[in-house]
Amino acid sequence: MGTPTCIICKASGDTAGNMLEKCHARQKIKILGSHRKFSCDMCDIHLSEQEWLDNHFTGDKHSWVADRVEKLLPVQFIPIDMIVVDKTQINPYTGVPEFWQEFRCVVCKVGFSPIDRYKKHVGSLFHLRRSAGEDVKWIDGMN
Repeated sequence: MGTPTCIICKASGDTAGNMLEKCHARQKIKILGSHRKFSCDMCDIHLSEQEWLDNHFTGDKHSWVADRVEKLLPVQFIPIDMIVVDKTQINPYTGVPEFWQEFRCVVCKVGFSPIDRYKKHVGSLFHLRRSAGEDVKWIDGMN
């Protein structure tokens, strides 16, 4: 029969499982880069330092995801949609209009500016819990 070999990346191993493990490792390096060697596949988090991964494993977000995965419950089943709203206001000191965009999460019904704050929100435990259908409440200034 021969040694199992991946027809895509040419990884081979003693067993099909061993070959698949090597293939997966190669794909990870290709997609994420060689600097992100430490991963929590359950949470889809890929880090460059073991210490950061250890901290992740002790965090609330990982505990919540691990609990749901263990119970075979969905982690996120509402698709992520974003609404972009063009906002304006008059600067009270200069009288000049200011323009910016607010990025709204339709799942949590909150808006963020700049987009980096929105991206951070989408990865938060609050957003994951809302996306999974839990009835968690928004507290201003917290996320």
